[in-house]
Amino acid sequence: MKQNLLTISIDSDKLKKFPEKFNFLIFFSKKINSRLICGAIALSAAFFIPVSTALAGHKPAEPQIDCTGLQFITEPADPLYEQCVSASAAGNAAASLELARLYLNGGGSIEKNSAEGVRMMKIAGQQGSDTAVLELGLLYLNGEHVEKDVKTAQEYFSRISGVNGQAAMMLAEIKMSEAYELSYGSGKVRRNERRAIELYRQVADSPSVYRQAAQLALGDMYLNGRGTMVDFTEAFRWFNLALPDQESINPENQNVAVLKATMYRKGMGVKQNYSKAQKIYQLLIDRYRNPAAMFELAGMYSYGIGVKQDLQKAVDLYSEVQGIACADFVKISGYPNMCALVGYEIANIARFRASLEQNNIPE
Repeated sequence: MKQNLLTISIDSDKLKKFPEKFNFLIFFSKKINSRLICGAIALSAAFFIPVSTALAGHKPAEPQIDCTGLQFITEPADPLYEQCVSASAAGNAAASLELARLYLNGGGSIEKNSAEGVRMMKIAGQQGSDTAVLELGLLYLNGEHVEKDVKTAQEYFSRISGVNGQAAMMLAEIKMSEAYELSYGSGKVRRNERRAIELYRQVADSPSVYRQAAQLALGDMYLNGRGTMVDFTEAFRWFNLALPDQESINPENQNVAVLKATMYRKGMGVKQNYSKAQKIYQLLIDRYRNPAAMFELAGMYSYGIGVKQDLQKAVDLYSEVQGIACADFVKISGYPNMCALVGYEIANIARFRASLEQNNIPE
């Protein structure tokens, strides 16, 4: 029987009462048994869609395929393998990624095929897999299954560094390595300290785990005028960013902490502050028995710089440093002649004490 459709028009003011994003046309169909069938069809404000299309319903979602077990298949004709190949061809990035890993490593009945594995990894990346992009970067960085190409690796890491922490870290590591080579030069890389500073800055301003190392490197560049003019203020700023508190000091950067304390003591790039210098020196002595910190703090006690003069404390510290520096002539960073320096200071205190005693002056 022919169905009669009645369209109820609704003006724009009444449309506001309906949920946002939807306008409705209500269709009534009267059948022989007098049942009323009502269908609601979502439309845009300006267009109508055919009733048959609206009543067709939504297409059911395709079942998800887990391809992580591909390495365990025993036959090429395994249903899982066939399903994953089909899913990859249909644009499933996860399936493409697992197929790439299967070809790269081999597994079950599938032989290792580096070329096919890399090809599938690139497809997975094109299909939207950030993990595939990361793994491609690692392949090129390490020269696994492809010829080593740091530039290409850097390009892959750059694509996802904003959303993938590991990619950002690897990118930072590349920049740090490049900056180090440009700072000191090597057989393959020409020294370019200005470019090194740019790379260090990129890493220093990032959330990378290499951030502190880059900040310390920048402080060193500005302190020694490498790739830039000597700038104590900028040097201290970077040292202070890298080592803002005692928790940030560790065995690897303790000598930079000594340098920061010395800058406080001398007022280099920062307002002179003997108290802060003394606290940092003492922390390094208590925690690491750092000989450079001992030497500097001994000097403060010996000459009464920022602290009450205490010759015995100075001698005790100098003596401990002497035991370290003069044993097999251990080299102490920043103090190439420490053994001789300590010997001179101890002798100087002895002469001073003798003079005090001769003149009946208490210490």
